[in-house]
Amino acid sequence: MAVAPVITMRPQSLFDITEHLEALLDSLDMCEDADVRAECEQEIVDVLSRQLAKFDNMAEYADHLEFQIALRKKQVQLLERANKRAAGILERIDNAILRTMDATGRQRLEGSLYSFSLRKLPPSVEVLNQAAVPAQYIRTTVSESVDKQVAKIDLLNGITVPGLRLVTDKHTVVRK
Repeated sequence: MAVAPVITMRPQSLFDITEHLEALLDSLDMCEDADVRAECEQEIVDVLSRQLAKFDNMAEYADHLEFQIALRKKQVQLLERANKRAAGILERIDNAILRTMDATGRQRLEGSLYSFSLRKLPPSVEVLNQAAVPAQYIRTTVSESVDKQVAKIDLLNGITVPGLRLVTDKHTVVRK
């Protein structure tokens, strides 16, 4: 028994559909026979409907992706909030254990599965009053960035700003 080869066709891209439509429209004037012209016109209608369906499918998929992005951002916020709560609870547990050890004068607390002990932390510096700290101990960081809003107003008003140019030929896609 012979097996017929399976031919898989990839979905047509919007570019392919549009290019095909333009070719059909360009060749319509060359159809002198009424039957051939009718077939060509019908194919144009079919390609137009595929193009419209492609537009709708792309917009629906874009909507889906935007929804997924918003959902993930919300999930990140919820997870960050949950982590903050858990970190607070852990800090309260550690403080309770430390207070218990301080109150009882013990260096170690033993449970049936776990034990707690004190460990000396390395020396650290606590700032009590930054204004009183000598300049040699102050670290200053400087950050620079271009104020694009102010520059844009000047550029729109015809003022030349060295190192900047007004970009007016960019586009974005608006989906409604």
